[in-house]
Amino acid sequence: HIKNARDMFPNIVKGWSDEAIKATDHPGGVYYKCKRCVHATHNGGKPPGLARQIGLLVSEAAEFQKIWFRLHPAIKAREEYILDCLHGRIEGNPSRTLINKFGYRITFFDRVESVFTEAMTWIQQSTIGVCCFKGAIALHNETPWVKKLLQVHDSVVFQFPISHRQRIPEIKAALHSVIIPYDDPLCIPWKLSLSLESWGAAEAVDW
Repeated sequence: HIKNARDMFPNIVKGWSDEAIKATDHPGGVYYKCKRCVHATHNGGKPPGLARQIGLLVSEAAEFQKIWFRLHPAIKAREEYILDCLHGRIEGNPSRTLINKFGYRITFFDRVESVFTEAMTWIQQSTIGVCCFKGAIALHNETPWVKKLLQVHDSVVFQFPISHRQRIPEIKAALHSVIIPYDDPLCIPWKLSLSLESWGAAEAVDW
């Protein structure tokens, strides 16, 4: 978001250090506005919604999105792709339906304008969810000494005997065997957090 702030507000942050920009992560601050506007825009938010949620004028939110889409045309193209899917303008794709690369689909029954923001997030959220599920299956098949506990959104919780800690590379290999079948296949990197006490006390470690 620091780079985004420099791209979106160059005249304001000119000469500022990264730390100075990050320090504006508060309502009304440059970093705060940039971070929230970017997330809301990527989730299909429109200027009136951004203005209401972030504390901007509608004209300011509209100008932000105009510049953002000019800098990142693929974001706007993706938005148009989702709309084309919902309206049935993609050959082989039923109307009001989205399909991720694993073949899972969701069909919406409300009006397109009322489901658009949910639709904008479904493909990436469902893809991550499936990746985690497949990762848990890979652990089950490849590392039977690892006990799977649960999947929580974009993470898999498991435990294993301390005596097997030197076998962590086997866990990494199993999880990273999950490939998303895009035309250019994608493996999303996994991170690892460990604790001898509880899930809540786990801290990030290097693989």
